[in-house]
Parts: sequence; C-alpha cells; structure tokens
Amino acid sequence: MNRTSSYDEMLSKRLQNPEYAREYIVASMEGEEGQTLISALLSMIEVMGIKEYSELVNMPKSAISRLLSVGDIPKIETLNKLLAPFKLKAKLDIEEVA
Repeated sequence: MNRTSSYDEMLSKRLQNPEYAREYIVASMEGEEGQTLISALLSMIEVMGIKEYSELVNMPKSAISRLLSVGDIPKIETLNKLLAPFKLKAKLDIEEVA
C-alpha cells in the first residue's frame, strides 16, 4: 500500500501527541511480524520528523540523525531517554535456551 503525503502529514501530526506515539510504537512491535523496538522507534521518528522528535526528547538533531543513518544499536540508557516522553522503558531479558 502506497501512502500519500497527506497521510504522512496526518500521521506526523498525530505522533506529536505522546499518548498516540506510545500506542504507535507498541502496536508496531506486536505480533509475529512486529518490528523490533529500535525499528519501531526509528520508523516513528522518520514519520514524526527529526526536528520535532529532537525537541521532544531534548537531544540535538545531529544525534537523532546519526541514530537513523548509522544503524548502531543504542545503549539501554539512550533507548530509555528516547522512550521517556512516551512513558516507556526498555529492558533486556535473557532466557536460557534448551
């Protein structure tokens, strides 16, 4: 399905609401075909806009741009800073494999 620019604009405006953005991230990760946390977050940032997101998390635009372009996995502390406006927190689980 191709999205239109008006759809992207509408979604970008809705993502300015932290509650809506929270649900967007969580819904993006659900199910067998769900995205990883990092992919869901990066997808949301791309739609929301780097400038708007950087203002929301109080980080320089350059740091957000680097996160999008480099593809490195951020530290858990960085992830939590990126998720804080949405009242979300990342955690790491380790399971023993049989």
